[in-house]
Amino acid sequence: STAEITIDVSGEGTLIGDKIRRIGINPQRVEAGVGFAFVRTSKKAGKIRISVSSEGLQGSNVVVKSKPFDGDLLPDGNHQPFGGNEEDGVVVKPTRWDKYLLEKPHVDIQSVTATFIPNRKTVSTG
Repeated sequence: STAEITIDVSGEGTLIGDKIRRIGINPQRVEAGVGFAFVRTSKKAGKIRISVSSEGLQGSNVVVKSKPFDGDLLPDGNHQPFGGNEEDGVVVKPTRWDKYLLEKPHVDIQSVTATFIPNRKTVSTG
């Protein structure tokens, strides 16, 4: 499947790369029915809700609970906050691998599911 999915993260976490269009995290076109998300936890432990949706498909969500950090935090440093448009105007050319994948036949899918596996988060289409 090459469905386009949208990922929403709320609660005590954020979707890393959410506003960087060049990276293609959100929305993202899955490859062979598999999408991905890297979630950054907040400094506060608690519930993180991850929802996945795709037009014409049944959406799914999962709630993950983060644990409090027991150690020393490494400061992020002094820099301007990310505004979301730093990547505007960047041109990314398709690779030979991209072209190869895009030539493959498309498969219709019926649903989108999210599955939590400890230390790993997978989203699949089927």
